[in-house]
Amino acid sequence: MKRTRITRKIAAWGGVLFFSLAILFCPSASLPVQAAQSPGTVATPQKNDIQWRFKVENNKLYKRLYDYTIMVWIGDWIYVCDL
Repeated sequence: MKRTRITRKIAAWGGVLFFSLAILFCPSASLPVQAAQSPGTVATPQKNDIQWRFKVENNKLYKRLYDYTIMVWIGDWIYVCDL
């Protein structure tokens, strides 16, 4: 009777140890998660890349916004200062 109780405890603790280590060393748990994409789709950025462009004309500095994502000028040239 006493021997079977000890055997059950050892088996229970062995099972707990086995499953806890199995979770840590499971190869599917270490794989990176990737979103599924169909072959025909192209990922597009959520935010446009807009930066200032500068030019010097007749010793005057001008600036204008340019959208690098869709390659389009935004607004008109703005006078900044004399050089």
